[in-house]
Amino acid sequence: RIRPIVDLPASEQQDLGPVGPVAPPAPLGPGAGSYPFFDDFESGVLEPHWTAATTADGYVSVTGSNGPVGDFHVIMARAIDGNDSTASITVTLDLAGQTDVGIRFRHKEFGDEAHPEDGVFASEDGVVWHRILPLENGSPTYTVMAVELDGAAAQFGLTYDSDFHIRFQWRDNFNLPTDGFAFDDIEIAPGVGVQPPPEPQPNLVALQAPLLWDRGFDGTGILIGNIDSGVWVTHPDLADRMWQNPGELGLTPGVDDDGNGFIDDIFGWDFINNTADPTSGDSHGTQSAGIAVGDGTAGQQTGMAPGATMVACEVSGETQYWAAQQYLLDVGVDVITSSYSYKWPTPRPDYHMHRQMCVMELAAGIIHANSIGNQGSILSTYPIPFNISTPGNCPAPFRYLEAEDGDATSVMGCGGITLPDDLPYTSSGR
Repeated sequence: RIRPIVDLPASEQQDLGPVGPVAPPAPLGPGAGSYPFFDDFESGVLEPHWTAATTADGYVSVTGSNGPVGDFHVIMARAIDGNDSTASITVTLDLAGQTDVGIRFRHKEFGDEAHPEDGVFASEDGVVWHRILPLENGSPTYTVMAVELDGAAAQFGLTYDSDFHIRFQWRDNFNLPTDGFAFDDIEIAPGVGVQPPPEPQPNLVALQAPLLWDRGFDGTGILIGNIDSGVWVTHPDLADRMWQNPGELGLTPGVDDDGNGFIDDIFGWDFINNTADPTSGDSHGTQSAGIAVGDGTAGQQTGMAPGATMVACEVSGETQYWAAQQYLLDVGVDVITSSYSYKWPTPRPDYHMHRQMCVMELAAGIIHANSIGNQGSILSTYPIPFNISTPGNCPAPFRYLEAEDGDATSVMGCGGITLPDDLPYTSSGR
């Protein structure tokens, strides 16, 4: 490969500024009680298109407290702890002749017992109500909920008319935070009755990952090797992202069908116990895998490359690490990610061997992103330059050739920053 090196001014190398929080779904209608309908409660009051109803000591309040999505949300709870109460808000819309009507909103549960009165209800006449979406056992953080109203209406024999009623309701017996519901960004409009794609975790937004995804770069077609403490390969966010060795899959259990020296290595290899199961009780490797390829199946997008596929290698000592590097080279990965590293001074890492292995990776066309350690705040024990752990301190593949004797390697050493101030993480290697 021949790569030109261009000395760009700093102004042309700076990243974009801090990115704000994840925006709520864009409203499809003008609100104010008309269809399509949207209300994010940012007026700070319950608008006239809502009818609030309570029993016993239940209450409905539009408030900026208790974690709204924007500045305000609507909450339902019981003002005085005691017997069960209910609270609800109802909107009446002209849906005559409409099709493909959906409901989408954000909901969180502060803590609640399950009741059949917890849910979204629909009615033709405001007298007979049908629960079209249960809201029992909800999340303590805001979750986007959706229901296709057409299907629910057909199930209960409802017909859209000019006064169709939709109600959001809660029942229980304590005030926040023991009990209570909160709602925000309620939308009733065509085509919104299906779950939207999982929202990216805020750090992904700040790191501009969605901009790459929009340009078609989400990791699709890329095979990533993960060298760490093992990966929970059946985790919902990872199960569809795990590599499945075509040379072993569906063939003879207990036999090295592909002849690579690793029996039944379907997802990767455990180099600690020399087995085909790279799962361990240590969550660190699963977390690093989620940062790389977590696809949001469990509810929130966590992976920078959610379209990529991952091979998992479980390691501990340096010799296991080097064996994992060789294994991933033989598998044919495109890139390696590792948040595992070896620190000065005891036992002193074999810097020479780490460098040779990473020179080999680069020769094979592999780029290797590696952590640089968490010893940045203890420089007395881990002095510079040994403060940066290995292999994160191996020369980068893109450095100026005249800057250092010897070969470039595959490694991009990755430090840490804090958000939203974009300052170095205190413990990050120096």
